[in-house]
Amino acid sequence: MLAYLVVAATLLAPRPASPQAPDSAETIRSVLAFEDGRFAAMVRADTTWLRDALAEDLSYVHTSARSETKAQYLECRSARTDCATKRSPRASAGCAR
Repeated sequence: MLAYLVVAATLLAPRPASPQAPDSAETIRSVLAFEDGRFAAMVRADTTWLRDALAEDLSYVHTSARSETKAQYLECRSARTDCATKRSPRASAGCAR
């Protein structure tokens, strides 16, 4: 019985966090660099960069909870409109509401 308690205590004891492996750190840097590029392309309405980088089955959800397909998202970015804000149907023609 004592042996089981020792094994259980050993398995359940907290362990110090191991440092990230170099490849994990590189992965994190790559993801953050991609996100910086995506954000910059979005701001400058670079739909070529976005079209190449984003998945075909993209579902972009705005903070207002409205979602767009990749095509709708790119259309709004190319028109340089803020499709996330509520606009009249005439003002947001072509953008999902």
